[in-house]
Amino acid sequence: MKGRHPTHSSLWFKVSVAVTVFTMATTTATFAEPKTPPRIEIGADKLEVTQTKRRAVFSGNVKIKRGTMTLTCSSLEATYDEKGALNTLKASGAVQVTGRNIKATAGAAQYNQSEGTLALTNKPTLQRGRSLMRGEKIMIWIDQERVVIDKAQGTLDPTLLTPPESTQ
Repeated sequence: MKGRHPTHSSLWFKVSVAVTVFTMATTTATFAEPKTPPRIEIGADKLEVTQTKRRAVFSGNVKIKRGTMTLTCSSLEATYDEKGALNTLKASGAVQVTGRNIKATAGAAQYNQSEGTLALTNKPTLQRGRSLMRGEKIMIWIDQERVVIDKAQGTLDPTLLTPPESTQ
């Protein structure tokens, strides 16, 4: 790549790891993917990296695709520690996550690596099949397959509440 500095390859690795963790985090039970993660494709109008602040910002028409899951937003900011491990990812501006049979929208989303949580805010919605829920905030605990919707409203298909082994 023209004008590429040798340390940029390690930075690209860090950004790639951050994006990988985020997209893997959003593929829990409702976004189930094969055990071997598919290749991640990311695009944006602009990428700005500030190594001294341990921050990478993708802006303008951000699109991340991993297998059957796609995340789009206006801006995506990744922060990482001194060893390159991901701390947080913040997506903003018309955030949309789509998967096999699920769709989530919000004005903003934040993934916290240490807590294993994804928080959707600013008019978030979560849709699966015939169910569509809205709330003030939708919090997803990735490893626990747990969702909490503050001030929940919407329609809920009762078959979603039935454990898989007892579904006819």
